[in-house]
Amino acid sequence: MNLEDFIPKWVQETEFFVTNDHIILLQNMMVSWDDNRGGTPCVDNLQPYGSTCFLCDVARILGIKPKLDLTTKKTSFTEEQLEYMKKTHRETQIVLQIFLKTGKMEPGSYKHDGTYEWRKV
Repeated sequence: MNLEDFIPKWVQETEFFVTNDHIILLQNMMVSWDDNRGGTPCVDNLQPYGSTCFLCDVARILGIKPKLDLTTKKTSFTEEQLEYMKKTHRETQIVLQIFLKTGKMEPGSYKHDGTYEWRKV
């Protein structure tokens, strides 16, 4: 086994496209201070956007509306909406890394050569 076996596939990406939705989510994250071991800035892992229902927060922040089921007259998110919200939220880790390395928060294609020194292409 090598190190790559322990790193999730999405972390190994060397190319990534930052969208406006990624940026909007980052701008709405709740950043605080963790005093452990000298302290560090952090995002609350239980309430990254302010409430304990992160998918509800993602939907609200991105303006994603649940669909009305005409049979039951109830609203719920479609599987596609849920997957999009989960995926976009998960990708904010890469987007934050890109922002911290480049000093810019703008949509577009980014690339790195394995050193995580992201650059816009």
